[in-house]
Amino acid sequence: MAFIFIPDGLPSLSVLNITNASASILRSVQRAINVFPLYGNNSPLNFGDLLDAPWPEVDPGALTRDEIEMMLQVNGKLRGSIKVSSQATKEEIEKIALDSEAYKNQAKGANPKKIIVVAGRLVNIVL
Repeated sequence: MAFIFIPDGLPSLSVLNITNASASILRSVQRAINVFPLYGNNSPLNFGDLLDAPWPEVDPGALTRDEIEMMLQVNGKLRGSIKVSSQATKEEIEKIALDSEAYKNQAKGANPKKIIVVAGRLVNIVL
């Protein structure tokens, strides 16, 4: 058990009887509230109090990827990975997979019998 003194956080309860884990969380929140005005008042946004600050806005453009990494399997066994454009077609993905060093090391000149592409996940080349 720990006793935390909150000077002006809760007027009716100046001393709380709480566990150590809760005390640690409460101390972190208090520090954030006390430090925020030091940075908030000097920032161009100038929010003032941490509790009055708005939530950040979501930028949908930041959630999209231009390039994705796909796993490369040869005969069902993971042999490496390839990076492809997120807009790549199945044919483009197959070409990149066949040109990769991981495939060339395993194939040793053999032609593939079948190429399985799971969009956004993996490419499996059956020899």
